[in-house]
Formats: sequence, structure tokens, C-alpha cells
Amino acid sequence: MKYLLLIAFYSNLVFSASAIEIFDTKSASFITYDEFISALPNKGHILLGEFHNNIVIQNIQTLIINDKINASKSSFTVHWEFLNHTEQTHIDYQFNLLKNNLQSSDDFIINTAGKNNLTYAPIIEVTAKLNGTLKGINIPRDIKQMVIRDGIDSIDQSLVPATHFVGEQNYRDRFSNAMGSHVPPEKIEAYFVAQCLTDSVMAHQIYTFENDLNFTVLGSFHSDFFDATTLRLQKLTNNEVSTLKIISKKDMTEEELNTYLSSDPFYGYFANYIIITN
Repeated sequence: MKYLLLIAFYSNLVFSASAIEIFDTKSASFITYDEFISALPNKGHILLGEFHNNIVIQNIQTLIINDKINASKSSFTVHWEFLNHTEQTHIDYQFNLLKNNLQSSDDFIINTAGKNNLTYAPIIEVTAKLNGTLKGINIPRDIKQMVIRDGIDSIDQSLVPATHFVGEQNYRDRFSNAMGSHVPPEKIEAYFVAQCLTDSVMAHQIYTFENDLNFTVLGSFHSDFFDATTLRLQKLTNNEVSTLKIISKKDMTEEELNTYLSSDPFYGYFANYIIITN
């Protein structure tokens, strides 16, 4: 049964490769999937900017990791936003159970990120099969709530990287627009400080456990327009940082799609590559 599941897993990856388009923002043109895989760095960072909990998008992320590692033969790490670095010992234990066939990738997700995140199981599966390392890069939600409620000085300062900074007005404006009516206006700044702390912590953890090749699975707001986590990571590493924004065509209007493929007059392009699933 496990052999049949493995065949199905890789068959799905092959099928997915024929169902995506790649827009290279540097040349402002579409390129082939093979050209895209070759253009990604063999050493450095690939930020897989996503919309969360979308099985189509997570399958594309899995495909990219699988094909890039098979092409480059690089040692690699997958860094995941949904796992906290403060729980790395537990993550390592659960990941070793998976690698030793003592539990499934679904079990790993349930025992770490929670069963509501099972769409990420293929990413965990391919990381284990290709002998990659898996790292949590976030901080617990209750720590962020303390920052929002009582300020950043209220938390254990060992959790705040020395390189932490609050983002500039461009990022603040985008964040405020994205939050909309979800947060009272008087609390926006507190939430923004917590958002920037998340960016700083994730960049610091990615850099601290930098491998030859590094894939980061994170919400694209953390990587859009080469800001947020992307900007902080670029300030830390001397290696190339390549960003992707992965979108599902069926989930958007033609106008929204054109927005993602265009250079914003104020912010520029969303990422180095826009990956469109059909």
C-alpha cells in the first residue's frame, strides 16, 4: 500500500507541472517550468510565498522543492511559518518518527501544526524523502498577543533578535489596508509591531539555520514586494534570496490576476516569480 501511495504522490507532482504558468518579473515574460527550475539558485534562499491552506498551492510548493533538489542535489532545509522555533525539539522528534516510517506525514502535521493544516502534508513528505531538514521559524501566538496587549518590552527579550526593527511606512500602509476593519484603528500599530517582530524572528531563524539551499513556506504577505521577512533576510545573508508568489487562477478574477502580473507604480512587482496554477 505504501508503494502505491508513493506512486500516486509523484504522479500528482508530474500532473501539477503541466498545470502551472511561470511569470518572470525580471524579464516581464512567461518562461517554461524547466527554465524556472534552472534559474532558481542552487545555493541560497527560495521563499515560497503562498495563500495558506490551499491544497493546489501546497502541491505546487511540493513540486518545486522536489524538482529543484533533484536537479541541484543540494543539501537543504525547509523552514515553515506554521511551526514555532521554540518547539524545535518536539518538531525534530516527530520528524524523525516520520523519516523512520513510524508515522505518516499526516500524523506529523496533526502532532505539530494541527489537523487543520493537513494540506501541508505533501511538503513534509517530500522533505523527509529527500533527506532534508525541517525547521520551525515562528514564535508562539501567546507571545504575539503579549506584544499587542502590553508592548514588545513585556516579553522575554531573548525572543527579540538583535537585528529586529519596525518596518517603514510603505509596509505599515499595506498592513493597515490588509487588516481593514478586522482591527480597531487605535490597535493597528500594536498589531503592526507584532507583525514586524514575526518577520524579524523568522528571518533570524532562517539565517541561523541556513543550509546550502533553503525553502521557506510562508504567507506571501511576509515576502511580497521584497519587504517584511524578505528584506530582513536579505540584510542578514550574503546568499541569493529568490521570492515566489504562488496563486490559484480559479480563486480570482481576471482583474486580480492582472494585478499580480503587473508592476505596481509604487511598490513594484510582488516577487521574482509569479506562479499561476490553472
